[in-house]
Amino acid sequence: MLYIQKENCPADLQADIDRLTGGSRWASFAEVPSTGEAHAIRKNYFDKLNKSRVREALIAEQHGLCAYCMCRIKNSGNSTTIEHFIPLSKSKAGAMNYQNWLAVCKGGQNIKKPEGEKRIICCDAKKSNTSVTLTPLDRDRMERIAYYDDGTIYFSAVSHPDYRRFCEDINSTYGLNGKLDPKTSRSQKDTTSGIVKQRKDTYNAMFDELMRLESTGDLTLDLLNRFRRSLLSDPEWEPFLGVKLYVLDMFLEILNPDAT
Repeated sequence: MLYIQKENCPADLQADIDRLTGGSRWASFAEVPSTGEAHAIRKNYFDKLNKSRVREALIAEQHGLCAYCMCRIKNSGNSTTIEHFIPLSKSKAGAMNYQNWLAVCKGGQNIKKPEGEKRIICCDAKKSNTSVTLTPLDRDRMERIAYYDDGTIYFSAVSHPDYRRFCEDINSTYGLNGKLDPKTSRSQKDTTSGIVKQRKDTYNAMFDELMRLESTGDLTLDLLNRFRRSLLSDPEWEPFLGVKLYVLDMFLEILNPDAT
């Protein structure tokens, strides 16, 4: 997971939102909609927006990555979902609020599996209408996301008062570690989309490259900082960039422990 800096809603989208929600019917809905109201809000309001335009804006501010697992996403309804972080069914205000929208992958739902083999889904496909605390919109919390070299993602601040809830969000609500080993809390079986292995491969490739540079005497603070800036400057980020940055930051801390 990576921190997402939300931008202002594009003017054309905001105009459509204002037009759709400007009438008395919208005002009559409860802030926490009933089942019927939630269905009406989705069908008659949210689904009438230009979804391609919404995905375009969200994907641009997320630098081309899923808000949760960091895989590559594209502007296609077949591969990318517009996610309401606060579920549409639980907040009228959030239903048509650009600041509450994220672009996420299909979580493995769209990948064919052999007959009888169970899907292990993640991201919005797993989260569904569950409310969560660990959000990519919170910079402080995202700075405490960490990774093991086996690809397991975890929250590193064990003293945080919401630590257990954050772990629950990562493992059960978002499903970002696939099926867990109950003894070790490490990934036991990958998600259908294979994100644990992809994080593992990204981690090891970054670690091996930095160790190679260290062995030749070329690993310096300046090089690491330039590498970090280069990764973040690309309008379209590399898949699983958060893993690369985590490994880079480990080496930065070793070379410059006084900076932490």
